[in-house]
Amino acid sequence: MNNASEFEVTNSVTGYLNRKLFEQFTVKELQVIQFGSTNNKNGIADIVLLDGNGHFIAIAECKSADTGITEEGKNQLKSYLSATDTRFGILAASENPKEWKFFENLRSNRIRDDITQSHFEKHVTDEPDIARIQPILTKWIRRTIGLGSAFLASLTLSVILLILLLAKADTTYQVLRVINGDTIEIRYKGTPTSVQLIGVDAPETETKSSPAERYGTEASDFIQDLLSDESVYLRFGETKRDKYGRLLAYLYRASDGIFVNTEVIREGYGRVETRFPFKHMERFQSYETRAQTDHKGIWRNTR
Repeated sequence: MNNASEFEVTNSVTGYLNRKLFEQFTVKELQVIQFGSTNNKNGIADIVLLDGNGHFIAIAECKSADTGITEEGKNQLKSYLSATDTRFGILAASENPKEWKFFENLRSNRIRDDITQSHFEKHVTDEPDIARIQPILTKWIRRTIGLGSAFLASLTLSVILLILLLAKADTTYQVLRVINGDTIEIRYKGTPTSVQLIGVDAPETETKSSPAERYGTEASDFIQDLLSDESVYLRFGETKRDKYGRLLAYLYRASDGIFVNTEVIREGYGRVETRFPFKHMERFQSYETRAQTDHKGIWRNTR
């Protein structure tokens, strides 16, 4: 228990959030948290709890038992809660929920980190507090621009909320074609551009100079099925392009937020690329180990 890895802690939190208590929500791993309006300023939360409209209900940040609960971890989770206006957070460094820290975002730069698990479970299904926010904004509008009409104030408020919603919209890119199991081509800023999936090394498909590697066609077909007629959004690591000019990115399917990099590893159609360190290497390696154990994809004949 005390030697739990980050992967084991993540599995424990995922299992907890998949309980019947939270059945109205969706649990997803490795979701991008964007700060401000630039695509280059972001983080990736370990687990998020989403409602039916895709709004964040809770964010969980998972650490290994060796790392433990630290001020750095608390501040990281708080920054995610503030950036997304998410009400609840969980910071876990153990497989035991009784040892987790639960957070509540009260807004106005106030985030409590001393709430109980029972408080979280009691209030996580609360309706969004739009009723509290709207009067505050309406009052501000009237005071700032002198609107006397409640109708005009409500109309102005609706326009502001729409602008805020559009400002949060992410930039998506059309997938033009799949090159192989770890590389695709998108229309990036108006130009066809190759994108290499960070942390993924899939078998190569046939080229003019070399035949396809074993399972190269299957790997390419897998990512083709994932991204056919789809758009994606990107998140970059420390290096934006490789020496060949390809973008290096974490790839998310725009229609449902599926993390494409991990799906390739989970289903056994690629190995973890370990030559160049990246943030989620330990998690990717755990997915690879599981794919090997389950004899998926390129591992199917390793029994």
